[in-house]
Parts: sequence; C-alpha cells; structure tokens
Amino acid sequence: MTSLIRIPFADSGDKSAVPETDATGGVNMTQGYGQAYSLDPATDPSAKRIEREMMNGLFNLITAAISEMQAAGVTPFITEDDNDGTAFSYGKGAMTILGGVVYQSLEDANTTTPPGAKWATLANLSNALSRQNPFGDIKADGTVNTALANLGLGTAATKNVGTGAGQIPDMSSFSLTKSNPLNMVLPGGLILKAGNGALTNQAQVYIGFPTAFPNACIAGGPLSAEEGTNDYVFGQGAGRSAGGMTLAFYRAGTGQAPQANNLPLTYTWFAIGY
Repeated sequence: MTSLIRIPFADSGDKSAVPETDATGGVNMTQGYGQAYSLDPATDPSAKRIEREMMNGLFNLITAAISEMQAAGVTPFITEDDNDGTAFSYGKGAMTILGGVVYQSLEDANTTTPPGAKWATLANLSNALSRQNPFGDIKADGTVNTALANLGLGTAATKNVGTGAGQIPDMSSFSLTKSNPLNMVLPGGLILKAGNGALTNQAQVYIGFPTAFPNACIAGGPLSAEEGTNDYVFGQGAGRSAGGMTLAFYRAGTGQAPQANNLPLTYTWFAIGY
C-alpha cells in the first residue's frame, strides 16, 4: 500500500460540495474546471479563480471514498439517499458491504437492497463454515439431498464405510488367500474358491478344500479341462460337500471317460459357498 489515508483531506477544514452541473461555467462534477479557469484574472474579466472551499470539498470527497475502501476492503452499500433519491444499479459481480456482511450481485441492473435473492453472501468470520457445526445450515434447511444432487453425488455419499447393513464394504473386510486354491471371503459371509490341477490315467478327481466352507458348498465344478495338446475333454461336478467336491471328465464328442494314454489332463475349478 502506497499510503493509508487515515484522515480525509480537509476533514475539519472549510469546504463546500461541488455541484453535479453549473450553468454559469463554474466547477462541477460533470465538466470539471472549464476554460474560464485557464484565463488570466489580471487581464481577463471572464477569468475564474479556483474556489478554495470547493477544492477542499473535491479532495475531501475523493480521499474519504478511498479511505472507506481501504478500511472495508469494498465500498459501502450505496443507498437511495447517497444517489440523489434513486436506487443505485449494481452490475453482475459487483461487491458491496452492508451491516458488516459482504455481498456480491448475481445479476445486472440490480437495484435491490441486500440480502435477497439477487445477492450472494460472501463468507467472512461471522458467516463462514465453523469447525463446531460445518454445513449445519444446509442440514437445518432440510436440503442435504438437494446439496448432494447439486454436487452430482448419489446415495453412496450418505453411506458409512464398514460391514453393517446399508454400509459400503470396507476393503479390509475382504479376505483373500492367493495360493492354489484361491480363497476369498466377501462381506456377508459368501466365500469363493478356485484352483487348478492335473491328473493322469484318471477320469475323476476329488478336491479337498484346505479350508472347508463353514456351512455348505452351494455350487462348484470345472471351468476348463484339456488333455494333451490336441484332445479336449469336458467335465462336470460329480458331488460336493462343505469339505470338498468330485470332478468327472469326459472326452469331447464321445461322452466317454478320457483314455488312459498317460497324457496329463489339466483342469481349473471353482466353488461357491458360505
């Protein structure tokens, strides 16, 4: 800041207001100092001298307005009395302060007095969000859902993270063992198992789960099966329990069990339970 105007110019001195217009050619706000003020009073009777009191009044008006802006940060609200009985027209984005609150006009030709629908309240120490009650006004107005919708947030924004009913599952509640077989426990108790294996000269295999389902295996079977490099087989579940399941394999196109040809049969499997 170049200089703080603590005292407006001629604050207690002799001064008079400069009129908006003057038909006699005297100093006025519309035309300023006219041509007559540049003439030499010693030789030209039409010359005008600069009036001390009006000069004091002009400088006082300017410095007082600057002092107000320095102190408040924005200009005080212009009332009808300030504007010769006419409501001042604020443009969109214009800011003013009234009653210690800073407002910003939301539209052009705004002649209303804040607060109101045409004004936005700028946050300050008296109306900003507090640590004690953030967004309390939104909740009090019953507009939480509207606020979430305006932010583009769905109902997930209102859910807690955890494992209870209506909550968003916490990733820490997923249990995963990546060994063969894979074992994943989902929130709510659903368990997924998957693995792979190989056999030779066999048409069936029993897979014992390293960790049995606590209650039951509700579905399971082979995902894929291949014998050797060219011969393909398909498989199906031949029995299951909480502790394991049996898989049976058949040669594709014949419905018969794979031949005992010493070629390893590789397979993958899955099981679902709880």
